[in-house]
Amino acid sequence: MKQDINIIWVGIILLSINITGCVEESEPSPTHIDESWLTISDEEFDIGITSISWSTDGNFLATTTFYANLIVFNTTNWQNAINLTGEDNPVGMISWSADGDKLASYCFDGSVRIWNTSTWVVDRVLIENDTAFYPYAWNFKGTMLASYIWGLREIRIWDTNTWEIVGIINDMDEVDYISWSPDGNEIAFAIERAVYIYDTMNWNFKRKIRQKTHV
Repeated sequence: MKQDINIIWVGIILLSINITGCVEESEPSPTHIDESWLTISDEEFDIGITSISWSTDGNFLATTTFYANLIVFNTTNWQNAINLTGEDNPVGMISWSADGDKLASYCFDGSVRIWNTSTWVVDRVLIENDTAFYPYAWNFKGTMLASYIWGLREIRIWDTNTWEIVGIINDMDEVDYISWSPDGNEIAFAIERAVYIYDTMNWNFKRKIRQKTHV
């Protein structure tokens, strides 16, 4: 009899564990968002998000999709969205300037579009025949933009007020990443296992940092 009681208790405990452990969790619902205003279709997002970026003041969140859409959300009220369509080219990496006045978007045709965030009109298109402008990076003040030009194997640096080329660094092989120093006096390029540092006063090479190979 005592053994039967123990079996019953064990069964109750196992049943309790099974019930509490098998509760299916549903995805959180953004109840604070009124979806009636959102005109972007599910299909546009289902095809794939390619990039996402906050503006520096946090008031906007930009996303891009393979449908060649650049979609900008107003995060202050979540009640409007700007849906900008590219020229039949999926949009990749996006990046805001420091002052939030410009948004750069890389298209898979190799070009970089510079959007005026006050009018959401393209102010400038950086493009060259049969090549790609990637990667690219704003300096911390947003006054310069550097980009690697694949077909020409060079780095170009633009003054973002006039869009004149203020610097060119030649003979650069397959740059993977670009990063400016906070004071803007140096710029770094990652190429495979090495990082190359250049002086932005004259665009001359300063030093090379190489990752050690462990055998």
